[in-house]
Amino acid sequence: MRCISIKRLKIHELEATLRYLHKDDQVWTRKSAIYGEIQDKAIKSFVVFLGKIVIAYLIATSLRNGNELALKVSNFEASVPAAFFLFAVSLLLLISAMAFNHLSAAMTLKNSLATKIKLIGFSVNAYDLLQNRSDNALGVPVVINPFFREALPISSMLAHLLLIAMFTILVPIVAFGYYVFDELVMLGMNSQISAPERISAFAGAAITILSAMYVVLFHLPLPVIKNTKGIRWGFLYSLPPHPSDQEKFSRWSRS
Repeated sequence: MRCISIKRLKIHELEATLRYLHKDDQVWTRKSAIYGEIQDKAIKSFVVFLGKIVIAYLIATSLRNGNELALKVSNFEASVPAAFFLFAVSLLLLISAMAFNHLSAAMTLKNSLATKIKLIGFSVNAYDLLQNRSDNALGVPVVINPFFREALPISSMLAHLLLIAMFTILVPIVAFGYYVFDELVMLGMNSQISAPERISAFAGAAITILSAMYVVLFHLPLPVIKNTKGIRWGFLYSLPPHPSDQEKFSRWSRS
């Protein structure tokens, strides 16, 4: 039985959709521009969510007063139940997990395209730099030179260490997620708060677990089976007198 991850299926979904577009979008240079733009937007979106997580952590730890979050400025004072705020934070973690999965798929898409071109001395990173789509290509420790081989694999070691360093950014996010989960469980078991607060706490704890499961299951290869019925009817439907998929898409896009 074959195993395919949801991430791989989503990448295939995008590539299949791109094939319906204009033929100019099928050339390598155009694909590189499209995938690079998707990756850049994904990076910016994920960084924004990281900033929101940091702000949420500062609020949760600095304004906490028992079962509430209280803010007092001069004669003005406002408070909100901690369970409600942490429930909103759990939703933020879930959306951040979606943003991370999107970024992971976008980076894999861009890297897989880079491996499809085989030209002596051609560097995809240098190409992106020349096309003004990269700001640090010359600092990436990936060297393409068929005439020399390093006596010590320094460049590959640096590349792996850089990749590990990038993934360490997930450590404080996981730690914060555990903190939110632990606080929500404690609030849910607290009989001194109202029922809506306890329900929100348990719901937030479940959403926090879902966020972690979502990231893992999105990347984990899962067993799949062939949809023979769908394949059979899809093939029969594409035969004349039915129009082809390209013709149907062209009619739809012009309508």
